[in-house]
Amino acid sequence: MIRSAIRWVDDRLGASHFTKTALNKIFPDHWSFMLGEVAMYSLVILILTGVYLTFFFVPAAKDVVYAGPYEPLQGVHMSAAYASTLHISFEVRAGWSCARCTTGPPSSSSPPSSCTCAGCSSPAPSAGPASSTG
Repeated sequence: MIRSAIRWVDDRLGASHFTKTALNKIFPDHWSFMLGEVAMYSLVILILTGVYLTFFFVPAAKDVVYAGPYEPLQGVHMSAAYASTLHISFEVRAGWSCARCTTGPPSSSSPPSSCTCAGCSSPAPSAGPASSTG
């Protein structure tokens, strides 16, 4: 009975022809349109993960003492913005993966050579080349 009612409505309105035509325009057959779809979906993911991360980021330069779960940095003075990024990476559900979607992969797994925090094993930055005045 429902099927016959739908068929009657379709015969009166011609909705199936319109729907078929509209879907052919929305989903084109040529393969090159896939590149645009990939770009669009990438942009949507970038926007959604960025909005999600803004709920947890604190854009403040105020000096705070880190007391989070990452032990090598506990007790280190840092900005509230950096402390919030550590909070996102270690404590927010899916925060690390969302941050990687937004910023891309890290350039290396080791800390930068100029890192002077208490937990890093990298050397302190040098004062630069010694200049001799003669």
